Amino acid sequence: MQVRYRVRHSGKEPSRQEAAYLCSRGNAQFLTGLCQRAGALLVDHLVQDAFLRALEPAQLEVSIEALQRLEENTRAAERHWVLKLERAKYEVERARRQYDQVEPENRLVARDLERQWEERLRDLKRLEDEHARWKQGKAAAWSAERLDELRDLVKDVEKLWHAESTTNEDRKELLRLLIDDVWLWTHKEKREIEVRILWKGGSQTVHRAAWWINGRGVKEEVIQRVRELGTGGLLDTEIARRLNAEGHRRCDGGTFQQINVTQIRLRHGIEKVPPPREPDVYNAKEAARRMGVSSQTISLWIREGLLQAEWSGSLGEWKVKLPPETEWRITGQRDPQRELVIPEVSRLLGVPQWEIHKWLKKGTLHARRVKIGRRDRLLIAAEEVTRIRQCRADS
Repeated sequence: MQVRYRVRHSGKEPSRQEAAYLCSRGNAQFLTGLCQRAGALLVDHLVQDAFLRALEPAQLEVSIEALQRLEENTRAAERHWVLKLERAKYEVERARRQYDQVEPENRLVARDLERQWEERLRDLKRLEDEHARWKQGKAAAWSAERLDELRDLVKDVEKLWHAESTTNEDRKELLRLLIDDVWLWTHKEKREIEVRILWKGGSQTVHRAAWWINGRGVKEEVIQRVRELGTGGLLDTEIARRLNAEGHRRCDGGTFQQINVTQIRLRHGIEKVPPPREPDVYNAKEAARRMGVSSQTISLWIREGLLQAEWSGSLGEWKVKLPPETEWRITGQRDPQRELVIPEVSRLLGVPQWEIHKWLKKGTLHARRVKIGRRDRLLIAAEEVTRIRQCRADS
């Protein structure tokens, strides 16, 4: 995994640099999706706490006992390797003696014994190579003097770790004394990150924590407050404003924005309760659907003063007031379920609008003229449109 840094800007707050661990090689080479990503702050704290706990006196004694047991297992494994090598050397010597005892006239037998001798030599060479690799990878033995030195050393490690004079490079060197590798798995469905630490000597420990993209969690009281405010019909922007007014802050000390509240709701399954609707008030899309026109036409009527509307900054949309008298005045008392305008008839029948006008002139269709907004419109009964569709289907 790689480390990626970015500078985060949050309104009037000072910019800050954040780090994240991510696996993006597949995305860079094969244009696949991002494998996984975890905030560096969370992972670093987990590893730091595990490192300092491992150096506590009680924990250290347990680790030393485990190390001594590991050394005993290593000595037993060494005896096992010695026996395997001795057996392989015996097989090689036995095959050599059989080859030396065969008569030169028995060429076929000699050739077969020579092949067996070579196979035993290859088996011995393979075992010797495996033994050498095993010896290279096993941990070195700890003497009693070295263990006493380790006990004296760890007494001041925590003070050294938190000292102002200790740099991050020094802390990394301390970590490398005990830790070989750190493996990460992010479980997006569980919103959980698994951190597996591989210690010197071969032991492993597994740690789990709530997973967040930026490595920070959310306080439980903030989650509960968002749930309470959300059930009251408040919008995410208003919830963020209320949290800031009550003195709540994010874990990094910043103020809440609308996107922070939305993420909290999604990650904790908090349903968004819509605010209570005012009677005869619609947004632009609902008003356009109700009056059988486009949203652009609604915006035009609002600018021309034909419709009364208020701009809602929190919602980012118009609140259009459509009492029955306003709707009848603008639409000519049109019922969209019973009367259709020509563009709607054209779309339903699959014919161009000029064909609809041609049918109206011939009397195939009948329409009534009303004033919708500032324009005259022709309204065609939905029953006639259904009749023509049926005739076209039968023919």
